[in-house]
This record gives sequence, C-alpha cells and structure tokens, in this order.
Amino acid sequence: MRGTSLDSADDILRNHIAGVVDELRTELGDRLHAVILHGSLAMGSFHAPKSDVDLLILVEDLSADQARRLYSLFERHHSRRPYAGGLEVSVIRAADAKSPQHPLPSLVHFSETTSGWQPWPEGKPPTDEDLLAHLTVARHRGRSLHGPVPRDAIGELPWADYLASVRGDIDWILEDENILGSPYYGILNLCRWAMMAEAAERIVPGKEEAGMWALSHLPQDQREIVAQALAAYRDRNWPQTIRERQLSGGPWQRAPLLEFRDYMRSRYGNREGAGTPTP
Repeated sequence: MRGTSLDSADDILRNHIAGVVDELRTELGDRLHAVILHGSLAMGSFHAPKSDVDLLILVEDLSADQARRLYSLFERHHSRRPYAGGLEVSVIRAADAKSPQHPLPSLVHFSETTSGWQPWPEGKPPTDEDLLAHLTVARHRGRSLHGPVPRDAIGELPWADYLASVRGDIDWILEDENILGSPYYGILNLCRWAMMAEAAERIVPGKEEAGMWALSHLPQDQREIVAQALAAYRDRNWPQTIRERQLSGGPWQRAPLLEFRDYMRSRYGNREGAGTPTP
C-alpha cells in the first residue's frame, strides 16, 4: 500500500491545508512570499495515522509580535487537524532561503512537541540547526502552495551541511538504545541514510521509499525488521497518543532492534552520504 499525495488526498485534508494557507495570506498579505509543502504529503507517502504535514513559510520579515501571532495560528490549525501526526511549520525570511547559510535564523518553529511561543532571545530570532535539512527537502521534493516553485524560492544549498544536519538525527538513533523509543521511525530513517550513502547521486528519499529500497538491498537477515517497520508506517490503526504512535507495529523485540542498530552502525555509521550532484 503506497501513501497519499496532496493530489490524491481526500477533501478534508486538502481543505485543512488550504485553510492554513488562506489564513496566512490574510495575516501576512504582501509579506508572504511562499508556502511550500514538503515531507511525506509532497512525496506521495503520507499516511494519516503516522505522518506530519510539513510546511516551509517564506516571508519578507516579521516582528516578534507578528511571529507570536503566527505561532497561535499554527496552534489553532494543529488542534483541529484531520490526521494523527502533527502540523510542523518553519517560518524563515525569503532572503535567507534564497542565499542559505548554516545555521539559519528561525522566525517561527511550530510542531506537536513545541511547548508554546518562546520570546526571541535578546529580541532576535534564534537559529535552528534543522532548517537546512528542511530547505533541502523542500527544494528537491517540495510543492508550492503559494508563490514561486521551490527551486526558484530556495537557493543552492551546501550538500555537506545538509548531510551534517541529517547526520545529527542518525547519530542519535545509533546511540545507546534510542532506537527502542520509536522503532519504525528509527529503522526507516536509518534506511534513508543507507539509501543516500549507496546512491551515486544526490537524492532526498522519504521514509517509505527508503524502506522499500532496503527490502531489496539490505542483507536478508535485516529485511524482516525493515518489513515490520514499513508495515507499522503504513498501518491504518489510529493511535490515541504520541507514545502509541511511536510504538506502532509492535510488539517490538529488543534483540532484533539492537542487531539492526549494530549492523547500520558498522556499515553506515562513518559514512558521509551520497556523492555526485544531479543536474
């Protein structure tokens, strides 16, 4: 079972996203430069019981008070989302997206794990180590909901910085027994890193694509747990809590998870990712 794209999504989900974009247009007016959908819904691998809706918002600029109002806007739409994952939004200046330099200032970041609006330190927006990864995915795989297409809105990105940004999450999954916290998430993200490392060109795969790749490329004795993770990601059962979503697809056995972690650590733990650029 493949996931959903924006084009194949039902009217409820499409109208929910359109409502976010419409309210951004009303709130920001001419200051709104672009709204870019990225992540699983842009890639056609969205599963409502698991996936987030990921938005990158490019603006001319914002005051701290305007940023606070946007955070409240995202809170409202998140609270009435028609899917189990979170609304995840990053708001940055259009000029920073056009000429990105790591790390980038984050005017607003909202997700289901943020804990309310935090005033800017010393009146200046904080930097976000993950923003370059979001911009890279948006540039390669994103879809414009307002304004220019992603490759016109987002400038060339340093590939080494993108890999370093992704690598932070990979290193965390490989540490200690962290893979036990959300097994399907950890497995599929490690598969994504492996897929990038084995590719001859620069690619930005999604979790579902990486899981399918791993089923035909990893050693036979590692494929069963990948299949379990992929089935968990695609499972239609609706979780009631974040913790239930993290453990979807269980029961998970500790020993196979740690064996998979150890294989990935030994095979890809020191790899720096994919090589030559695509046109």
